[in-house]
Amino acid sequence: MTTISDGVKQKTATSLRETSGPTTLPIGAVADGKVLGRVGDTVVGVDAGGGSAGPLAQSERVLSADVTIPDNYSAFVQDGLDLNGHDITFGDGSTLVLVTDAGGSGGGVALTAIDLGPITDDVQGAEPAVNLRLIGIAVTEWAGDTAEIILRNGEDNTSPRLCSNITLNNAESMRDMFGAGLDAADGIFVQVVSGEVGVVLFTNGAS
Repeated sequence: MTTISDGVKQKTATSLRETSGPTTLPIGAVADGKVLGRVGDTVVGVDAGGGSAGPLAQSERVLSADVTIPDNYSAFVQDGLDLNGHDITFGDGSTLVLVTDAGGSGGGVALTAIDLGPITDDVQGAEPAVNLRLIGIAVTEWAGDTAEIILRNGEDNTSPRLCSNITLNNAESMRDMFGAGLDAADGIFVQVVSGEVGVVLFTNGAS
């Protein structure tokens, strides 16, 4: 909506368009001191909140503790993120947006977390999608032994590898972020070579 006030043209946002879907979300009432939060299909003012370590500050690029992003919240991080051995737990409908300033034009990647849970067999982690990218991964050895998995760009264990084999020792875990992401348009297939692992895939949410 555009209005004219004292000769100055102003634009008022009445909705936000998210990348997943994409879906246009109407903006409801936002009282003073509130922050934006998604409730159902509407963006409204909600109390500022956070998980075990509080909200993830936009400027916090190296985590100093585990972080939980509350349900229906989006956390923003500028110019990259170092997990520093810590975990990010996603609530229902929450996202993590990595923001970079490219010559002032801005940009970002909204992450979708796909929690595959403890697995011992091969599994299709993400279905094929034209613009699908693998942004990161977290893997934990689950059964007190060694484990090995292979991430493949496709729908079976003959598909091309997305990255090197991931091998873990007893109770070991690893987390890695791939910057702008790895092209995974043919899908993300998790091949379990041995052991039992917990796997979380972070994608750009393309479908």
